Amino acid sequence: MPDWTRRLVSYLNRATKEELQNVRSVESLMDTTLSLRIPIMRSALLGAYQRCESREDVERTFSNIKSVMRPPATYWTKVIASDLRGDDFTKALSRLDEMRQSKTEPDGFTWNEFVDYFRRKDQLVEGAQFLTQMSRGEQKPSRLAWIKLMFALGKNQQFDEELATLHQVLMQGFHLDTREWSIVMDSLARGERLDLVMQVYQEMKRSEVVPDTVLWTILVAAAAKQRHVDFTLTFIKEALASGPPSLSLWNTILTATSKIRHYQDAINHFNTMRTTMTPQQNAWAIAIHAYGQLGQIDTMVSLFSEMRNTGIIPDVITWGSIITNLANAKRIEVMEIIDHVRQQFPDHPELESVINQALKKMGKPY
Repeated sequence: MPDWTRRLVSYLNRATKEELQNVRSVESLMDTTLSLRIPIMRSALLGAYQRCESREDVERTFSNIKSVMRPPATYWTKVIASDLRGDDFTKALSRLDEMRQSKTEPDGFTWNEFVDYFRRKDQLVEGAQFLTQMSRGEQKPSRLAWIKLMFALGKNQQFDEELATLHQVLMQGFHLDTREWSIVMDSLARGERLDLVMQVYQEMKRSEVVPDTVLWTILVAAAAKQRHVDFTLTFIKEALASGPPSLSLWNTILTATSKIRHYQDAINHFNTMRTTMTPQQNAWAIAIHAYGQLGQIDTMVSLFSEMRNTGIIPDVITWGSIITNLANAKRIEVMEIIDHVRQQFPDHPELESVINQALKKMGKPY
């Protein structure tokens, strides 16, 4: 390809709506030099007019192309995109039928344009109905279109519709990979729909997909957030049985067991974790708090000292846990710790509230 042709294509591929007149000038130059005979030039010109939102120029250019060649799917997609961005759904649908009659199959990008149309119109449910209807005919929507629509429903917090679309995806014979299962369950977890998370999890198991660390983290965190003890413990057990956890998954497991108040489990997991990796501050804090909640104050203090000896500086949460548990046990050394903490964190409102509660339990003025 000559250098000047390459430069024209580069310009057309970047042209914006404000440059419509320039694009028309480029077309005139291309027509004079007969460069429109080059397929890449035709495609670039068609795409430029589509981005400029000039449906008239798109239609004219496409008609010229059809007069000299059979347009591939990418060309049809640009014209359909132009129709849809002009809110002419009927014309786009007619164009899709014309495309089929020309024996050109829509590709994933073609179907994506329809999904994007329904997203822009905030009509995702209607989009799901459209894909379902089209799947009964000869032109079946692509896997990518179904997945994209399903993700959009989740992002829009239309969780029941997201689950229904997942069932349609599976009925079409498409398969989700681990990342896609994770995205679906993460959206449901963020929406606090643990009931739907469990349904999707069972669907995934039937598909014989093995969860990875990211997915186990999502599942454990979702169950613990809803304080569902049985689900939390089940997910943790299955996650541990699937292989060595990552640091992120260990932290999630520790946080989860603390949330459901299974403090002995938190301690056991912390000790197991320490055999293979160095705990972070959050892990130490959870184990320290767990010992305190179980009334094992001496062990709590010993573990706190061990944490500090590793070079980790206690944060406000850890100090608050130490103060609360020592006060609950009526341990007089809490007074010395309170003095130290007040010097280190002067006028810290949350910590001061913890300290006042501790002083009250110790029968001291505050």
